[in-house]
Order: sequence, then structure tokens, then C-alpha cells
Amino acid sequence: MSFTNRLKLQYIEQHQVAKEISINENLTIIDTIMLSGGVRSRLIIPPTTNNVATGDMYIVPKSSYDEFKGQDGKIAIFMPNKTWHFIDVNNGTIMSVLDENKIYIKKNSEWKVLMSMPT
Repeated sequence: MSFTNRLKLQYIEQHQVAKEISINENLTIIDTIMLSGGVRSRLIIPPTTNNVATGDMYIVPKSSYDEFKGQDGKIAIFMPNKTWHFIDVNNGTIMSVLDENKIYIKKNSEWKVLMSMPT
């Protein structure tokens, strides 16, 4: 399996079985990242599947637990199949966190507050 450089989208292989699954997962990631309206708060424990919707995004902080464990600094996206997909975005990526009213930038593999959003 091979993946794109930035968003780690799975390339479709010539003889791949169930190509529609890879395509749908890639479309969910693109739909979430592009003009998403921001991410949710930085939780060390992921929300239960009853409290999260497809496409919800979280910045995974250090020392997280459960499904977020070992995914420090990545973006977690809740997928239609009720699993988490993690993207390790590049330094310089800017994300808004709507429930904190802040804009973060990824710098040296950590998320730093860039600015507060106007209310």
C-alpha cells in the first residue's frame, strides 16, 4: 500500500479489492480537512462513538489514552465506519479550534496557539 505525502490518502492500486472503501475514506478525509470550519477541543481521551459524528476532528494532545494513545500531535478524524483515522500534518499547518475560539499552528511537531478568534 502507498499513500500521498501530505494527507496520507491511500492510493488505489491496479488490482485492489474493494476500491470503493479506499475512495470513500479518502473523500471523508478531504471533506473534513478542506474548509471544515475547525476542529473540536484537544481531548486526551477520545469521545465515545455515541458522542461523535462522522467527520468530527480533534487535535490529539500529548499523553492521550485509548484510541488516541501514541497519536500525539496528529489530527484525529472520526470516519463513517466508526473508527478514527489519524493524519500527521506538516509543520506550518493551521487549524481552528472552534470550541476554544483559537487558531493553532503546528510548529516543531507541536500545536501552538497562533491567535484568538474574534467573538
